[in-house]
Amino acid sequence: MTAFVQRKTIHKQTFGGGAPSTNFEQAKGEDLLDPYEPTYSATLDEGFHEPDWYWTGTSQTPEVIMYNTKLLKKEEVPKDWDELLDPKWKDKIIIRYPLASGTMRTIFSAMIYRDFKDSGDPNTGYEWLKKLDANTKEYSANPEMMYNKVAKGEGLLSVWGMPDVAMLKEQKNYPFDFIIPASGTPVLTEGIAIVKGAPHPKAAEAFYEFVNTPEAAKILAEQHYRIPTRNDVTDLPDWIKNTEIKEMDIDWDVFESQSDVWMKYWDENIKNGDKQIKE
Repeated sequence: MTAFVQRKTIHKQTFGGGAPSTNFEQAKGEDLLDPYEPTYSATLDEGFHEPDWYWTGTSQTPEVIMYNTKLLKKEEVPKDWDELLDPKWKDKIIIRYPLASGTMRTIFSAMIYRDFKDSGDPNTGYEWLKKLDANTKEYSANPEMMYNKVAKGEGLLSVWGMPDVAMLKEQKNYPFDFIIPASGTPVLTEGIAIVKGAPHPKAAEAFYEFVNTPEAAKILAEQHYRIPTRNDVTDLPDWIKNTEIKEMDIDWDVFESQSDVWMKYWDENIKNGDKQIKE
């Protein structure tokens, strides 16, 4: 009991557990975090930590094109985002309802950001999402609905997070595999930080170090399908080792400031409401 209480107390002094880096940036901006440069800082590439060490990344989540392996050969699957717009995929795509999903909001926002970053105008991205909507059979209310419908062949494709696809394939025997889009994909970084003014900062730092040791990172990869941010973790599962991740170049501050506006526009002006399936 004592160990449990101690762990719980330490955890309250750290901030993490699946939050993306944009949340940490918001917390930093609200003066809620204290900086801490961990002993493993040299193992984190640029982008996997805040420049002044207000947070560090623990895992990364690339977004991918998911497909039904029983009904599609790998060579038939779209190799990049724009190939999803081919009319041959009409009513073959099942998508998790984006406004209720951080994964889908990231993917949809990334499709807008691709042109917005240079033009400052989201309209090209909106046109892209209109074409995707035309090919989409359903916006599922929750991930399980989406998984089941793709597995049953009611749809052949979706877009989702790479770790979840690997887990569904290996642990639950879903007929799924994935393609990393050739032009690049948004990669969310999840991490950890120390809450400002933690009453026991040394304990918080010890916990901070513990959750990102190579041993912990390897366990998270093998048992919980998390891709480490550390570059010194060896003997990772094949689904990580054998996948080359091409990361899309994103200014996450711009991305985060615009995402709500973009998603509101999609919901009110692009989405075919008849395709939204509610629980």
